[in-house]
Amino acid sequence: MKKISCVLFLLLLLTSCDQKFEKSGWVYKDDMEYPKRRRMVNDLVENYKLKGMTYSQITNLLGNGENGQSEKNKLFYDIIVNYGFDIDPVYIKYLEISFTKDSIVNSFKIVEWKK
Repeated sequence: MKKISCVLFLLLLLTSCDQKFEKSGWVYKDDMEYPKRRRMVNDLVENYKLKGMTYSQITNLLGNGENGQSEKNKLFYDIIVNYGFDIDPVYIKYLEISFTKDSIVNSFKIVEWKK
């Protein structure tokens, strides 16, 4: 029984760890979710020099952003969207990238919203 518990603990630990960013995993969508982004976002913001990239470099790296979430000079990438038992989200975590008027990334941040 102890061995099974140790194996289950190790599997849980491995599946909850961060993983390296890769475009194919970032853009992979399962139903309405991006299941791999949660584990990749830390590697992305820590190891990629997003600040200073152009709009086209960002969209080549991350895709076009989420539909319906647009603001002038900003792109949004959902990381986690939890609907709970409602049709409206109760928790959202997303990456927000802001651009200068010349389409250069001047800032980015991870935003969390809770109902």
